[in-house]
Amino acid sequence: LLAFAIDAAWERYAALEEEREILFGLRTEFVDSGTELEGWVEMNRIKASLVERALAQPDDLPDAAVDSLISSLPYVNVIDRGGGPVDALFSSGRLELIQDLALREALARWPDRTEDLHTNDLSIRSFVWETMLPFMARFGVPDGRCVSPDIYCVHESGLPQSYRTLLQDPEFRALLTFQLIALPIVAEDMEQARLTTEEFVTRIDAHLGT
Repeated sequence: LLAFAIDAAWERYAALEEEREILFGLRTEFVDSGTELEGWVEMNRIKASLVERALAQPDDLPDAAVDSLISSLPYVNVIDRGGGPVDALFSSGRLELIQDLALREALARWPDRTEDLHTNDLSIRSFVWETMLPFMARFGVPDGRCVSPDIYCVHESGLPQSYRTLLQDPEFRALLTFQLIALPIVAEDMEQARLTTEEFVTRIDAHLGT
């Protein structure tokens, strides 16, 4: 009986250690995901603000603002759906090792959440790459690209002068209007996902006693 008790205690200890290892990995992924989502939320909100200004005041926008708007349009974030500790947890079938039932249930819903974000991102990227960019190409193509592109990155050679007339073009303004509808929705969805990553970190910390 003593041997059985020792074996049971050891198995319990090993399961707890494995759970802690899993939780530390999950915590790291959710911290990183939250930081990434925060940047994407900001990017989409800034882009939406630029589009709103362009539609409301096309004649009053300074060249720098036009450059920022036009150069930002090709860049569309696409969330990574897996490959990290969360994905490994599900593929290994070890979700049951998480003792916190509420945390386990929330983790089970997370892949669907990221899949929805991924689908929305792909829809936006498809619209930009297949509709907006071919239209913009009629007005010229920028010379080269930035080394580390972000929303304010404009190649040193600048944009084609013909791009200055884009904001007056009715078809392009219609395309911008579609962007203005989509961008705040995408930003809000990402913000809610970011808040969820914070909740995961808080719950994991409470479970770990950190």
